[in-house]
Amino acid sequence: SLSLSLSLLVQAVDASLTPQLLDTLRCMLSRSSKLAVALTAGNLVPCLLAMLEPAAPISRVKLLEIIRCLYEQCPRNKEVLQAQVEPVAVTLFGSQGPGAEAVHQEAQKLLAAFQSGN
Repeated sequence: SLSLSLSLLVQAVDASLTPQLLDTLRCMLSRSSKLAVALTAGNLVPCLLAMLEPAAPISRVKLLEIIRCLYEQCPRNKEVLQAQVEPVAVTLFGSQGPGAEAVHQEAQKLLAAFQSGN
């Protein structure tokens, strides 16, 4: 599937390029609700969630931005996305270590989106 292919591509890319690749993906998703809906239906979110744990802080922020973008672009799947993502976002909000503040801020934005329903 396209979601799995994107996940494998991101994992295969040099770690120094990963934030740029994730930024490009977020821009594409924010500009095309059709693409966002198709990738959400194609199980991109579980692939993104699996990538969060081993990712560097900057990549975690970018992954959370993509997940928030998907949430905002997909009106029909909000409850499903929230159920998948909220426990992970709460865990990340409580994480420690280098770059944790940026991850906390993006996790807070995602949790705020869940609360507002946007």
